[in-house]
Amino acid sequence: MTTRLVTQSGINRLLRPAALSVILALSPLLNVLCGVGAQPAPKVYRIGYLSYLGCSEDPFFRDAFRQGLRDLGYIEGRNVAIECRGAPGQPDRYPGLVADLVRLNVDVLVAQGTILTLAAKQATTTVPIVMVYIGDPVGSGLVSSLARPGANVTGLSMLASEMVQKGFEALKEAAPTVSRVTVLIDSSNPGQTLPDSQLTAAAKILGVRPERLELRTSADLDTAFEAILKQRAEALFVYPVPITTRESERLAQFALKHRLPTATVHQPFFRAGLLIC
Repeated sequence: MTTRLVTQSGINRLLRPAALSVILALSPLLNVLCGVGAQPAPKVYRIGYLSYLGCSEDPFFRDAFRQGLRDLGYIEGRNVAIECRGAPGQPDRYPGLVADLVRLNVDVLVAQGTILTLAAKQATTTVPIVMVYIGDPVGSGLVSSLARPGANVTGLSMLASEMVQKGFEALKEAAPTVSRVTVLIDSSNPGQTLPDSQLTAAAKILGVRPERLELRTSADLDTAFEAILKQRAEALFVYPVPITTRESERLAQFALKHRLPTATVHQPFFRAGLLIC
């Protein structure tokens, strides 16, 4: 049995503030490009969107982001076109995805997640980049500071450290007897470094021993299942690891089968059942 603490409507409410923040960051760039107050330009301006989850699986891209653009008068096929690229679970392809969009001469890039945003920043110093779902943009080297980002990157940061700590506390509250928790993490993602230190501090206070398990690509999932059983894990905590929606569902099914309480703070994983299983 799966206890879903966040409903679909609740997920939508979580998405809307993020969408609004991204659109607010993106809007001035498009206003400059389109010449607000002047006659509509004949050119259709291009947004390059880099999706961590894959374009067809990304609820933020599919719904909230596009609706936010429409609300501000940016209509696909009329005055804006969106080129989306994604390769969930295949981080080695990220530089190529960015290069493809840059070759298309997009007017602005929207990058989801730390690794994709870093790839975008490394690929261009001239195309404006709007970042979304970034845990620690300063510590990751994406911006100089939150007040003055500098260079060609702007956007928003999420309270990743606080969210991870609260998520871990919620796991312990839901399953108070657990003492060994396997933490699925992509330690190559700089955005997870600071939140993980907060998780370590929370685990010590709660009397829980976290054991890290690397999950960097989709190909690592079956090996991870074997390692979880070998570690005799009593619960799971899942960072935003780069796996597809289908693989997230497999992870949820694995947790249910082995009766492992599982928590995450990554919104797309909520849909797969990985909140408290």
